Amino acid sequence: MSCRVALFGSTQRAIRGEKILKQAGFAVLAIPVPRHINSDCGIAIRLDSKVEAEAVRVLAEANLEPKSVHDLEP
Repeated sequence: MSCRVALFGSTQRAIRGEKILKQAGFAVLAIPVPRHINSDCGIAIRLDSKVEAEAVRVLAEANLEPKSVHDLEP
């Protein structure tokens, strides 16, 4: 599984995003932001790259679009 991480502007938004995605049936997990990624928020959402576009769409519909999405591995 190729993983991506979605970054948000605050911890609260990341946690809300994780909850929304889980309720929508996505297998996601809130994780600490990897060291190789610079972020204002310390929490990211890990997701499978195969569902990235759909997950971002669901988040956007909830007004929680991530600031950016990155590869989990450097």
